Amino acid sequence: MVAPDSLSDLKQTHPELAEIFGSEWQTPLSRYAGRLYQKASRKLEPQLINAFRQELASMGSDTATIQKALDQLQQTPVLQTSHHITPTHGPTFLALDLICLSGLPSSELYLIGANTGVPFSNSAWSGALSYGSLDLDRLYRRDTRAYRQALKSQQERTAHGEADCRVSLIPSRQRDQLVFGTPLVRYQADLYDQFSEELQCLLPEMDVEQPYSHWSALTAAQIQSRIFEQRPFLIFDINRVISRYLVDILTGYPDHPCSILLSDSKKSADILSAFENPPICLGSYCGKKSEKIDPLTWKGNGLFSLKRGLQQLNREALIRQLEEQALCPGIFLLFFVLRFINGIRCLGSFSQVGYLESFRKQWKLTTPDWDWDLDLEPDYHESLTTGRLVRGGKAIWPLDLALENKSLSIDSFADVEMGEFWQPIVSQLTRSER
Repeated sequence: MVAPDSLSDLKQTHPELAEIFGSEWQTPLSRYAGRLYQKASRKLEPQLINAFRQELASMGSDTATIQKALDQLQQTPVLQTSHHITPTHGPTFLALDLICLSGLPSSELYLIGANTGVPFSNSAWSGALSYGSLDLDRLYRRDTRAYRQALKSQQERTAHGEADCRVSLIPSRQRDQLVFGTPLVRYQADLYDQFSEELQCLLPEMDVEQPYSHWSALTAAQIQSRIFEQRPFLIFDINRVISRYLVDILTGYPDHPCSILLSDSKKSADILSAFENPPICLGSYCGKKSEKIDPLTWKGNGLFSLKRGLQQLNREALIRQLEEQALCPGIFLLFFVLRFINGIRCLGSFSQVGYLESFRKQWKLTTPDWDWDLDLEPDYHESLTTGRLVRGGKAIWPLDLALENKSLSIDSFADVEMGEFWQPIVSQLTRSER
């Protein structure tokens, strides 16, 4: 498969992506994927190890699985971070999973640190079960209110020309709400009771007050493992991991880079200014009909919101808000911890590869004489996982495969050229830039 001429159009807007596409377009999947998990072992911070351990335990993972995950993460410090938390992966996340599993030994856990710093209505539809072409009676019992409402919604989307098929799991007022920190409520438990028996067999039960991200991660892991012939998936809320880590660091390590960054020091001000004051955390504010995401920047003595102004916070108040999940760590802070302090390779989509390389270059300019020991070696050539799984012109949806008891053989894709996965992404990007 020859690389398209449109790759030249990406050089201005996505230079790292254009470079990788240009050199790897005809590379077979097996060879490309084999490089993703070739990473020297690294000793991670004990505070980060402890944060992972606490979060995995809170999800219900057993001790042996937790220890295996932590050992693996230090022996091969690679983590998939492209995903948003969502109970059902679509053709894009499915392609990412296939690419990663092709490079990962079958005995190892596929570790996915999924992002919850997004609204429920993000492009991965965190607040829905997404599918391709299933009949509604495969999803609901026909005699239920949920079936009638879904039929009406489907007709409305069709009338508006929307092709997406999905089962909403949230009330409409939650569409713009932050996924992080949101629990399951009675609405979801009642909805679960109206699902078809075959769908209920695929999904964990919904327990009121259980974190939505936990249920969603467990659901996605169960479905993906099923269609990839029982390969072990471990999906978790990476923002909760980093939140736990920050509480530990801010409580007992005042000289740690994160403590300095979240202080009123000149060094903090200089760093954040060099990065054009990125959102450090995400909060929420009340809109006209619902809660909405509020990006928050650090101003030395607190967090600043364009909507709410400056909220002054001393160290104890900041820790308390992190503990209460009133604050969600943003991507700048999240990747500062994972990628640059701890040296974990963060496998990512085209957008993540771009902004992480931008962050890396700026950190290199900002901290040349400091003793922070950041990992600032370029890594984007071995970190890109992007694509869309399309076969015979038709996108492949995991929920459809799972309900039809079909699976995907990873070995059957070994000789597929990477360009087949990437062509839909090139088409998407070039369309959006016209």
